[in-house]
Amino acid sequence: MRARILFAVLILLAPAPAQGEFAERPQGPVRADSLYALDGGHLSFPPRSGKLLASSELQIRISGSLANTSIIRDQYRVDTESRSFAVSAAWGIGQDTDMEIELPLRWRGGGVLDPLIDGWHQAFGMPRGRRDRVGDNEYDVSGYLDDGSEFDFADQGSVLGNPRFGVQHALWQGDNGGATLHGEVSIPGQTSSQTHTGIDGLLGASIWRNWSDLTGYAGLAVGAIGDRDLYGVEYKPLFVEGYAALEYPVLRKLRLSVAFWVGSSKISNVQDHPESFGTLDVGAKLPGAGGVFEFLVRENPWPQEGSPDVAFTLGWSFQPRS
Repeated sequence: MRARILFAVLILLAPAPAQGEFAERPQGPVRADSLYALDGGHLSFPPRSGKLLASSELQIRISGSLANTSIIRDQYRVDTESRSFAVSAAWGIGQDTDMEIELPLRWRGGGVLDPLIDGWHQAFGMPRGRRDRVGDNEYDVSGYLDDGSEFDFADQGSVLGNPRFGVQHALWQGDNGGATLHGEVSIPGQTSSQTHTGIDGLLGASIWRNWSDLTGYAGLAVGAIGDRDLYGVEYKPLFVEGYAALEYPVLRKLRLSVAFWVGSSKISNVQDHPESFGTLDVGAKLPGAGGVFEFLVRENPWPQEGSPDVAFTLGWSFQPRS
């Protein structure tokens, strides 16, 4: 009930939608951070627009994500459902710079999606990816480390995630393109296998270019991990991630995007764990309720390889009335 009241208040604060402007302006890919259970809540660099707010503009974003993972190997298992809810605020602190803070809440457990995903795979004759080796909606995040010892992320339920602070600075911005520098830091959250207890940092750059109705995006970042041990699982000091995306308007108000996100694995000592990951994102944005609604479906093209099998994100962003 409290969540519904808060949502209604936020809608009342939002300005009327500018649908004409929305249809004409590129909006960028839908941003959704990683919910891979072995990543320990560390920073990531998912697809994003790279476009900045005007000076003194404030933007609020509310988002929720749901991810299902079923990686069943002899050396380790990641059989879980992960959820997140986040509220972020970004504001322009100058013509070429904006700042952002995000406060996330995370949940992990057995979930509810396994029967749905199995039914989908069977209906269309798709491979089940060893899902038949475990029961529906079970939870197991455990395995063997390189030294032969075992790890077990046994804790389930909700935790406060790692707060994230970001700064974006435009190297140049025009009507048909731009380039942006990104800096991010995440600080310790609640003690859990879903969060990290050190300070992470990330530095990246992104570009976007508009060709008539088609808009392209690309970005690359290097991240540093401060806390390198989590219940026996060790993390590499540095990681690299990047993306490429295309966006195109469909109908009058809908803008669709397709993005490919790849990166190096953050994990260093889990037996047989892959050294990289990749995901395919299909997103949509459309105006509504005084802001912009966002929807994302994220699929792992390589089952059993370093990221959730499928993830969904629903978000809403708006600029409050002054």
